[in-house]
Amino acid sequence: MIYELSFAQATESSSFELFPFWSDYAVTRFTLLRNIKTVADCEKKILRHIDNININGGLGPFCVKNHETTVGYCGATAVDSREGEYEIFYNIGKEHWGNGFGTTIAAYLIDHLFMKKETNRVVAFAVAENVASWKILEKVGMNRVETLVEDFENSEGKFDLYKYEIVQE
Repeated sequence: MIYELSFAQATESSSFELFPFWSDYAVTRFTLLRNIKTVADCEKKILRHIDNININGGLGPFCVKNHETTVGYCGATAVDSREGEYEIFYNIGKEHWGNGFGTTIAAYLIDHLFMKKETNRVVAFAVAENVASWKILEKVGMNRVETLVEDFENSEGKFDLYKYEIVQE
Protein backbone atom coordinates (compact mmCIF):
# COMPACT_ATOMS: atom_id res chain seq x y z
CA MET A 1 0.00 0.00 0.00
CA ILE A 2 1.31 3.43 -0.91
CA TYR A 3 0.76 6.14 1.62
CA GLU A 4 2.08 9.58 2.31
CA LEU A 5 1.76 10.77 5.88
CA SER A 6 1.67 14.42 6.84
CA PHE A 7 1.76 15.86 10.33
CA ALA A 8 -0.45 18.92 10.91
CA GLN A 9 -0.52 20.83 14.18
CA ALA A 10 -3.66 19.79 16.08
CA THR A 11 -6.09 22.57 16.99
CA GLU A 12 -9.49 22.75 18.62
CA SER A 13 -11.10 22.16 15.23
CA SER A 14 -9.19 18.87 14.93
CA SER A 15 -11.71 17.47 17.39
CA PHE A 16 -14.17 16.86 14.55
CA GLU A 17 -11.61 14.63 12.81
CA LEU A 18 -10.54 12.83 15.98
CA PHE A 19 -13.95 12.24 17.59
CA PRO A 20 -14.68 9.08 15.54
CA PHE A 21 -11.38 7.56 16.80
CA TRP A 22 -11.50 8.75 20.37
CA SER A 23 -15.10 7.71 20.93
CA ASP A 24 -14.21 4.15 19.84
CA TYR A 25 -13.32 2.01 22.85
CA ALA A 26 -11.19 -0.30 20.69
CA VAL A 27 -8.90 2.67 19.92
CA THR A 28 -8.79 4.15 23.42
CA ARG A 29 -8.87 0.90 25.41
CA PHE A 30 -5.19 1.06 26.38
CA THR A 31 -4.73 4.83 26.41
CA LEU A 32 -5.41 7.70 28.78
CA LEU A 33 -8.14 8.94 26.44
CA ARG A 34 -11.13 8.35 28.68
CA ASN A 35 -14.76 9.42 28.62
CA ILE A 36 -14.70 10.95 25.15
CA LYS A 37 -18.43 11.21 24.56
CA THR A 38 -18.66 14.45 22.55
CA VAL A 39 -16.66 16.62 20.17
CA ALA A 40 -16.32 19.07 23.07
CA ASP A 41 -14.55 16.33 25.09
CA CYS A 42 -12.09 16.00 22.20
CA GLU A 43 -11.51 19.77 22.18
CA LYS A 44 -10.70 19.74 25.89
CA LYS A 45 -8.22 16.87 25.50
CA ILE A 46 -6.46 18.55 22.57
CA LEU A 47 -6.24 21.85 24.46
CA ARG A 48 -4.76 20.04 27.50
CA HIS A 49 -2.12 18.44 25.26
CA ILE A 50 -1.31 21.78 23.64
CA ASP A 51 -1.06 23.51 27.04
CA ASN A 52 1.11 20.74 28.47
CA ILE A 53 3.50 20.90 25.51
CA ASN A 54 3.61 24.71 25.56
CA ILE A 55 4.35 24.78 29.30
CA ASN A 56 6.61 21.74 29.71
CA GLY A 57 8.01 21.26 26.23
CA GLY A 58 7.48 18.60 23.64
CA LEU A 59 6.43 18.13 20.07
CA GLY A 60 2.99 18.51 18.48
CA PRO A 61 0.36 17.43 19.09
CA PHE A 62 -0.28 16.45 15.49
CA CYS A 63 -3.16 15.12 13.46
CA VAL A 64 -1.67 12.56 11.11
CA LYS A 65 -3.09 12.39 7.61
CA ASN A 66 -2.68 9.99 4.75
CA HIS A 67 -3.34 12.28 1.82
CA GLU A 68 -6.48 14.10 3.05
CA THR A 69 -7.72 11.42 5.45
CA THR A 70 -6.97 11.71 9.17
CA VAL A 71 -5.53 8.39 10.32
CA GLY A 72 -4.23 9.24 13.78
CA TYR A 73 -2.93 11.61 16.43
CA CYS A 74 0.51 11.84 18.02
CA GLY A 75 3.06 13.94 19.83
CA ALA A 76 5.65 13.97 22.56
CA THR A 77 5.72 15.46 26.01
CA ALA A 78 8.71 16.41 28.11
CA VAL A 79 9.38 13.95 30.91
CA ASP A 80 12.38 15.95 32.06
CA SER A 81 13.34 18.71 29.65
CA ARG A 82 16.45 19.55 31.69
CA GLU A 83 17.68 16.01 31.11
CA GLY A 84 16.38 15.98 27.54
CA GLU A 85 13.92 13.13 28.00
CA TYR A 86 10.64 12.98 26.09
CA GLU A 87 7.74 10.52 25.98
CA ILE A 88 6.04 9.80 22.67
CA PHE A 89 2.35 9.00 22.26
CA TYR A 90 0.22 8.03 19.28
CA ASN A 91 -3.09 6.47 18.37
CA ILE A 92 -4.46 5.29 15.06
CA GLY A 93 -8.08 5.00 13.94
CA LYS A 94 -9.19 1.36 13.94
CA GLU A 95 -9.96 1.35 10.20
CA HIS A 96 -6.30 2.28 9.59
CA TRP A 97 -4.71 -0.41 11.75
CA GLY A 98 -2.29 -2.80 10.06
CA ASN A 99 -1.05 -0.36 7.41
CA GLY A 100 2.29 0.54 8.99
CA PHE A 101 1.15 3.99 10.10
CA GLY A 102 2.09 3.42 13.74
CA THR A 103 5.66 2.48 12.86
CA THR A 104 6.04 5.49 10.57
CA ILE A 105 4.58 7.82 13.21
CA ALA A 106 6.79 6.51 16.03
CA ALA A 107 9.90 6.77 13.83
CA TYR A 108 8.95 10.33 12.82
CA LEU A 109 8.55 11.40 16.45
CA ILE A 110 11.84 9.83 17.54
CA ASP A 111 13.77 11.32 14.61
CA HIS A 112 12.34 14.79 15.20
CA LEU A 113 13.03 14.67 18.91
CA PHE A 114 16.64 13.66 18.32
CA MET A 115 17.12 16.31 15.63
CA LYS A 116 14.93 19.26 16.67
CA LYS A 117 14.87 18.94 20.46
CA GLU A 118 18.40 17.59 20.65
CA THR A 119 17.26 15.04 23.17
CA ASN A 120 19.27 12.00 24.05
CA ARG A 121 16.46 9.77 25.38
CA VAL A 122 12.96 9.02 24.16
CA VAL A 123 10.60 6.83 26.18
CA ALA A 124 7.22 5.27 25.50
CA PHE A 125 4.80 3.09 27.39
CA ALA A 126 2.63 0.25 26.11
CA VAL A 127 0.16 -1.94 27.95
CA ALA A 128 1.37 -5.55 27.85
CA GLU A 129 -1.88 -6.74 26.24
CA ASN A 130 -1.53 -4.12 23.49
CA VAL A 131 0.82 -6.27 21.44
CA ALA A 132 0.56 -4.15 18.29
CA SER A 133 1.72 -1.05 20.15
CA TRP A 134 4.76 -2.57 21.79
CA LYS A 135 5.73 -4.31 18.55
CA ILE A 136 5.75 -0.88 16.88
CA LEU A 137 8.09 0.41 19.56
CA GLU A 138 10.43 -2.52 19.03
CA LYS A 139 10.35 -2.07 15.23
CA VAL A 140 11.63 1.51 15.59
CA GLY A 141 14.54 0.38 17.75
CA MET A 142 13.19 1.03 21.23
CA ASN A 143 14.17 -1.37 24.00
CA ARG A 144 11.95 -2.63 26.78
CA VAL A 145 13.61 -1.48 29.98
CA GLU A 146 10.99 -2.07 32.65
CA THR A 147 7.70 -3.79 33.41
CA LEU A 148 5.46 -1.81 35.72
CA VAL A 149 3.20 -4.42 37.33
CA GLU A 150 -0.51 -3.55 37.23
CA ASP A 151 0.36 0.10 36.56
CA PHE A 152 -2.38 0.73 33.98
CA GLU A 153 -6.04 0.51 34.82
CA ASN A 154 -9.16 0.72 32.71
CA SER A 155 -12.73 -0.54 33.05
CA GLU A 156 -11.51 -4.11 32.44
CA GLY A 157 -9.02 -4.15 35.30
CA LYS A 158 -5.32 -3.60 35.97
CA PHE A 159 -2.62 -4.38 33.43
CA ASP A 160 1.15 -4.47 33.30
CA LEU A 161 2.75 -1.56 31.51
CA TYR A 162 5.97 -1.86 29.53
CA LYS A 163 8.40 1.02 29.50
CA TYR A 164 10.52 1.42 26.37
CA GLU A 165 13.39 3.73 25.60
CA ILE A 166 15.82 4.61 22.89
CA VAL A 167 19.01 6.48 23.64
CA GLN A 168 20.98 8.46 21.11
CA GLU A 169 24.68 7.94 21.62
